[in-house]
Amino acid sequence: MRFNGLTIVLKTIALVFFICRICSADFTSVREGTLEEKARKWMDFVIQANVELTGKIQVISNQTGDIRITYTITAVAESKTEANRFLDLVDIKMDTNRREKAFLEIIAPSYVPWGGSKYSVNLELLVEIPEKVNIEGECRFMKIEIIGPFQNISLDCDSSPISLSNIYGSVRLTTTNSDIILKSIRGDLRAETTNGTITVNGMEIVSGYAFLETTNGVITLDGIQGSIEAYTTYSQIKANNIDASDGSVVLRTNYAPIEVSKVIGEIICETNYYPVNISNSDINHGHSKIETSYAPIEAQFNRLENCEVYISSEYNNIKLRMPSETSARLVASVDEGGRIHTKGLAIVPVSLKPTRLEGILGEGEARIEVKVNGVGNIDITGR
Repeated sequence: MRFNGLTIVLKTIALVFFICRICSADFTSVREGTLEEKARKWMDFVIQANVELTGKIQVISNQTGDIRITYTITAVAESKTEANRFLDLVDIKMDTNRREKAFLEIIAPSYVPWGGSKYSVNLELLVEIPEKVNIEGECRFMKIEIIGPFQNISLDCDSSPISLSNIYGSVRLTTTNSDIILKSIRGDLRAETTNGTITVNGMEIVSGYAFLETTNGVITLDGIQGSIEAYTTYSQIKANNIDASDGSVVLRTNYAPIEVSKVIGEIICETNYYPVNISNSDINHGHSKIETSYAPIEAQFNRLENCEVYISSEYNNIKLRMPSETSARLVASVDEGGRIHTKGLAIVPVSLKPTRLEGILGEGEARIEVKVNGVGNIDITGR
């Protein structure tokens, strides 16, 4: 009898567990569709997706001149009826009757019943449009990926990650709380986000310059031709293989390191409390500035000419490596307790004190000033 009683208890527990699972189960409804428009002459494609949906919009190019949009809408709710109701609140429309513009509009209520709950509506869109058109749009929460060749891109987003590749023309991007990834861009660029990273890999700046700004996000730059400015906070900046020629590379952050390699042009690096490391780079003009505080600076240049360079730190050390044949007026200074070391350079002294060195290298054409405020050492080596 005791075993029978135990069996009844276990079966009762299993039944209760099964009922609870049924009661707490989520229900899913899916709607799929396709929108098509035959070839016409469009100059602009406009995305209007300022709605509270999650998901992804992927835009790719075709050579047919047609527009084809395929979509999948997935609703998750506490009942099948509720999930179907969620689907009915979302619509996808395309309007190609406006002159030289085609519009993709994602429609949903301004207040959605799934907002703030564990339930959701997810939208996956694949947009195929003629190559080389201009793209503009607004988006919220959804990821946008655009794979060209396309021309000018202008996106104003909120909490939407953005990824672009193979774009020729002007690029203007704004988002928040999201990452921006850019590859193979030819034109000029302005990209802004918050609490997200910015990555640029392969860019030729034909006119103007590139401007990048984020907060609390790493900025990574690689393979860029032209002038660029990059600003972030509390996060690292990494720059590699940038040829600004007669332009500038400006990198500013705080409470984070800056790493620079193979950069040509006027170089400005500013941070604090973290190191600056520059290697295999050339300064060929302008007024360069490399600055931090309470952290070391290591800078190795292959060329320093036709320029003024100011390198400064507070309460830490500076190591500078440059060609032994550099032609410059050199000024190095530290506070009491610091030391100045030089090696491999033919310096003609102008002024020599325990905490200050001023001298001439070669013809004295450029100007190099290295300064430590507070206790710290300066090590300057010719190579």
